[in-house]
Amino acid sequence: MLTAHAASIKVLPNEGRTCMRHFTITHWELKEGAIEDDMIRRITTEFFDTIRGYGAEDVRLLVTGTETLSVLTVYPDEDALKAARGDATAIREKAKTAFRADMTGSAQGQLHG
Repeated sequence: MLTAHAASIKVLPNEGRTCMRHFTITHWELKEGAIEDDMIRRITTEFFDTIRGYGAEDVRLLVTGTETLSVLTVYPDEDALKAARGDATAIREKAKTAFRADMTGSAQGQLHG
């Protein structure tokens, strides 16, 4: 059973940077079963720690349905996002297998606000 998970979104200060933060967002759908608390815990610990290790400043899990979720990853700048691409591809492949899920879409761009 999925229980409510509330988290405040941390607004990261610009700290005098001339470059805007950049983000990726990936959308996922489980092939079988439903999103449960144990899955959320595993994603937000094991996977998020790995993503942060690749240079991300922040990572958020957005549960959008009983079988769908999105992952928002924030990088300090475009260079960090580009540097993490290969690592991001590897962790996405690991997530596909670990959670029997398909990545149904993705986007990236500048983060404002």
